[in-house]
Order: sequence, then structure tokens, then C-alpha cells
Amino acid sequence: MSALPPGLPLKLAFTEPIDTAVAAAGDPIRAKLTAAIRGRSSEVLVPAGAIVSGRIVKAGSLYGKDKSFLLAVKLESVVVGGISRPVKATPDSGLRRFTKSAGRLSQRLELGPLLALQHRETGVFEFPGAAPNYVIKSGLVSNWLTLGP
Repeated sequence: MSALPPGLPLKLAFTEPIDTAVAAAGDPIRAKLTAAIRGRSSEVLVPAGAIVSGRIVKAGSLYGKDKSFLLAVKLESVVVGGISRPVKATPDSGLRRFTKSAGRLSQRLELGPLLALQHRETGVFEFPGAAPNYVIKSGLVSNWLTLGP
């Protein structure tokens, strides 16, 4: 498999819990695809259930009036046919806007909160009201879009 084409949706579910009391930048994370990644002609490029690996790039608590826990992750690879392949992806909020440009409609992605702009390949999850010993359960679902090589 060569690099995945840009703009293809990935829907992931974390396969392991994350203990916020000990989670740190550099820790590995694992997720599985909840749906196949399909090419423009609907061909299956990566089957559902494939394991996706990544890393925590930032983990920390926000204190004050609105306590929360922030977890920033970056996807790194996907296993296809027993072989680990690099993957580049960006978080997908699912929101779309269309703008008129030179007589045609062009799609514009909603960027989401400013926190997500730290790095294009970083997904930021916020857990409002999380206690210091909060555990993020396995099964957390997130949506991503592939990026070009």
C-alpha cells in the first residue's frame, strides 16, 4: 500500500483506557478503525478493524473555574496485511461550509477551536470537569481526514 490519498475519512475508537494521572507526552496510544477507509471509487484501502497507532503529544490538566483535562494525540501508523504503514491525518470536526469562489462552490473546512491549531496533525480532546484521577475509557471515538504525503 502506498500513502493514502488526502481527504479520506477515518473513524477511530481508542482500544485502551488512558489514565490521566499518569498519561504523558510520548506515551503510545492505539485505536482501531470502526469503518473501512475507502478510496474515491469506493474500493477498500484499509479494512475496518485495522489497528492505528499514535502518540500522546500533550497531556495536562487545566485548573481554575473550568477544570478540565486536555489530551493531544498524533496518529503515526496503520497496520494493513500485517505490515505497519505510516499514516498522516488531521482531526475532522465534521462541520463543512461552502463558499462561493469564481462562480463555483468550493468546500471549506471548519477549523474548530484554537487549541486544535497547535499542529495540523494533532487532535485535541478536552474532558471538562475531569478529576485528577480520571480514566478515559476505551472506545472513545474520533473522526480524522487523511493528509497527503
